[in-house]
Amino acid sequence: MLGMDSDLYLLAWSKLQEAAFLWLSDVPLSVSTREELQGLMQRLSPSELAAFGARLRPVLSDSQHVQSFIEMVLAPRSQAC
Repeated sequence: MLGMDSDLYLLAWSKLQEAAFLWLSDVPLSVSTREELQGLMQRLSPSELAAFGARLRPVLSDSQHVQSFIEMVLAPRSQAC
């Protein structure tokens, strides 16, 4: 079970990091990418999500960018950029 959780965490981190770099490059995320990220993030624990936020901070420069990015990822489809 731990291996499965670890695999899920690594997959989610990889996808989230890839999306963050696209977002920083002003490349809009596709609906399918956002839905995949949302599905992965919903399967993670709150502590794992908090760890993602901490790991994204250096990638996205500061906590405000992290918050904006996470809000964009989790926004309903009608609010997609």
